[in-house]
Amino acid sequence: MSRGAGSADTGETFSDTAESDTARRSAGRPTPGDEHDAIDLVRRKLRAMPADLDRAKATRRLVDMLARRGYSSSTAFSVVKAALSQTDR
Repeated sequence: MSRGAGSADTGETFSDTAESDTARRSAGRPTPGDEHDAIDLVRRKLRAMPADLDRAKATRRLVDMLARRGYSSSTAFSVVKAALSQTDR
């Protein structure tokens, strides 16, 4: 009987650990629909980039930077595309 109680405790411990690992991993990821931080970051990086940098290279660098921060590729590309279109004006 004590073996059954020990198994239940172990199962609870594993599920608690799995939930905390998932929460910890997702805590570093941006929330969907919240691109404000990405927009600010891209604008700051654009100001620091050389003016003669090829547009394709700048796009690739910025999208990769956002992807490393946890943004999806579609979100990263749309944010970068919008920021670059504003700098062309």
